[in-house]
Amino acid sequence: MKVGEAYVGEDGQWSYYTEKDVMKFEHTTYNSEFALHALAEGFTVYVTHPDGSVDQVFNAWEIADADGHLFVIRKENHNG
Repeated sequence: MKVGEAYVGEDGQWSYYTEKDVMKFEHTTYNSEFALHALAEGFTVYVTHPDGSVDQVFNAWEIADADGHLFVIRKENHNG
């Protein structure tokens, strides 16, 4: 979902997402414990690697393997 993107509402009418419809939370940290808790709470967690690549992590082992790397925690809320 992006601002300006069209969608069909529950009433069957075309509409467009506004800034109020799309809210995004994003946080960066090197703290693997924070990343682990965020993953457990349903946030999407990514890890950045020294070569510049970014991968989504799906479990505690992947977070432990990436200890010391930068984590990006993200959650999008859809309102409306």
